[in-house]
Amino acid sequence: MIRSLIDAFSFLTILPALRGQISEKSFSKAPIWFPLVGYFIGFLCFGIAQILAQRIGADLTAFVIVLFLTIITGALHLDGLADWADSFAGRNPEQRLKIMKDAHHGTFGIIALALVLLGKFLAISILIEQKNLLMLALAPGISRLSLTLIMGAVPYARPEGGTAEVFARGKKKWHLAIAFLLALAPVALVQSISGLAGLGIVLVLSLLFAWDGKRRLGGFTGDLLGACVETSEFIILFSGILLFRV
Repeated sequence: MIRSLIDAFSFLTILPALRGQISEKSFSKAPIWFPLVGYFIGFLCFGIAQILAQRIGADLTAFVIVLFLTIITGALHLDGLADWADSFAGRNPEQRLKIMKDAHHGTFGIIALALVLLGKFLAISILIEQKNLLMLALAPGISRLSLTLIMGAVPYARPEGGTAEVFARGKKKWHLAIAFLLALAPVALVQSISGLAGLGIVLVLSLLFAWDGKRRLGGFTGDLLGACVETSEFIILFSGILLFRV
């Protein structure tokens, strides 16, 4: 299990110290730990806000956090968001999957990236002004539960295989149960209404993205997973603003 935890960090972050020899057996269990990796990233975002907000202001701190999120993940999910958005230009599953494989991004992808990055910047800036920093810690962890949820709901789409296919081959029902408990535990510990709402948002969005993947692609891909993470993270941050006084 420890090896699969290291694999989860290696897959979702750029931390070089955690990289090593990866076996398919341990790698297939990595989705169990995806929410935990997200909470680790969120804790670092919380720390950045605590250190910088009073020194450089909310807007610049928000920019630093968005930049940090992009760097620490290697833009993995952002790239997936752009590819997934570009797939709407395709007319059938085969064409859509081919578009998503293209290393170049089209108009849909660029627009999706711009909107999500701007939206997260604005949401984080407002959260800092509200002194609602808890959501900076919770949103990355809750949003990454969507990865495990979607992989458990639909099959892998690409017949030729891919990185995420390992997760599809090794998925078990108990993986989903543990991932959900890991996502729930911090929310329950701090008794956050916004966090509970975030879990509800992730459940709904995961079902919608799983449905979209099944209908348009024949299943999930790594790009669709990344798109759901980025969308979930932004909406959870936004919901934290609305529910701040609740």
